[in-house]
Amino acid sequence: MSTKPTLLPPQAGFLLVQIVYGLVSRDCRGMGICKLRPVSPTLAHGSTSPCGSSIAWAGMGEQGSFELLVLRNTVSEEQWERRFAGARFVMEESFGVPEELFGESREIKAGSYPVEAMGNYLRISF
Repeated sequence: MSTKPTLLPPQAGFLLVQIVYGLVSRDCRGMGICKLRPVSPTLAHGSTSPCGSSIAWAGMGEQGSFELLVLRNTVSEEQWERRFAGARFVMEESFGVPEELFGESREIKAGSYPVEAMGNYLRISF
């Protein structure tokens, strides 16, 4: 699995992040997002989390919703089967996007969100 991301943001204001899957309340196990943390395009790498991780561009989409554009080549086969194959991304509990990432706090609510394949990305709009 290559973790070298596309170097240019797909939209202005998008930030390259590592998504650690899982739940904060379950020590990063389960379905959802446990952590979002900024990464450098030259230092993007995987995680030792039991639930795995991927690299994504994160930011506000054109429709005003928070989006993750997950780089397909950073999604392992196991994570694909578990989290993306059904074309829905499940959040078992809400996740607070760290304020330091975008200068304001955001919350991704628990729920099931559509996953849209877009070229090199899997887009999740929250």
